[in-house]
Amino acid sequence: PYVKRVIDLGVKYGVNELHMMHVISKHGVQLPTADEAPQINELAAYCHKNGMTAFMWTHELCGIPPEFVKDGLVDLDNPGLYVALTERYNKLFDSLPELDGIVLTLRESDVNVQDAHRVDTETKPAERVRKIVVAINDVCKERKKTLYVRDFSVEPKEMENIIEAMSALPEDVKAETKWVARDWHQVGPFNPALGRYGNREQIVEFDLGNEYFGHAQTPYAVVSEIMQAWKHAYPKGVIGAVGTVLGSHGVNINTMGVGHKLDQGKAILAFSLDKTPDEKAAAELAALEFVNEIYICKL
Repeated sequence: PYVKRVIDLGVKYGVNELHMMHVISKHGVQLPTADEAPQINELAAYCHKNGMTAFMWTHELCGIPPEFVKDGLVDLDNPGLYVALTERYNKLFDSLPELDGIVLTLRESDVNVQDAHRVDTETKPAERVRKIVVAINDVCKERKKTLYVRDFSVEPKEMENIIEAMSALPEDVKAETKWVARDWHQVGPFNPALGRYGNREQIVEFDLGNEYFGHAQTPYAVVSEIMQAWKHAYPKGVIGAVGTVLGSHGVNINTMGVGHKLDQGKAILAFSLDKTPDEKAAAELAALEFVNEIYICKL
C-alpha cells in the first residue's frame, strides 16, 4: 500500500518511471523469492495502469557460482561465466515479466569487476565492464526489455572506464548518473559524467529526501543546491544534440547561456556562434524533439 501511494503521488506530479532498489532488489541478490515476485509484479502492473514504466536495480558481480572462482578470484575469462549471467537474467524476467527493464550497477556488489585484486583476467577494466553489459543487454534485447547502466563509482578512473565501455555499446543501452559524484551530499561538486554519453539517453538522479543519510525518513533537501544542479545537468544532452547538428554544418559554438520560463516550465538556451547557420542547419535544429521555437539573431 505504501509504494502504491507513492506511485499515486508520482502520477500527480508527472513522474513517468519507477525504479525499485535497495530493499526491494535485495541489494544485489537479483532473483526474488516465490513470495516476493507477485508483489513486485503487482507494483509494476500498477505502474503500467497509471501510465508509468517500472524498473528494478541489479548489481554485478553478485552471487557468482564457485566454479567460476579460483584462488579467491572471479575468472572473468571463463566463457561459462557469461552463460551463467544469461541464465540468471532470463530467470529474473521469467519471475518478473511485468518489469520494463533493469538498472545495472557495477558497484555495491560482491565483486567489483574493475578491482584487479578480486578478478582474474587478461582484459582491461573498460573491456571487463563492456563484456558484462553485453551479456546482460543481449538478454534484455531478446526479452524486449530496456537496460540502464548506472555509472556510480568511488574512484574517478572507475567512472572513466564505464564511460569508455559505454562508447563501444549500442545506443539502446541507456545511462544513469547521480548529480553528485560518489555518495549523496546535498552540497558538493557536480558529477563529471553529466553529458558525457553523446546521443545516448542519460537519466540524472537527484536526492530530494535524504535517501542515503536518512533512508528517506527525515525530510532534508537543500533546494538551492538542487536547483543549481538541475540547471547544470539539464542542458548537457541538449548542448550535445545542438553541437552535433551545428558541427555537421561547419558551425562552432563559442559561448552559451541558460535561462528559464518558470511560468511555462521551459528552458531558454542562447548560443553565440562563429558564423550564421544556413537554412538547412536551422531546419535540423528546429526538428529536434525538445525544440519549441528557434530564433537566429545577427548583432
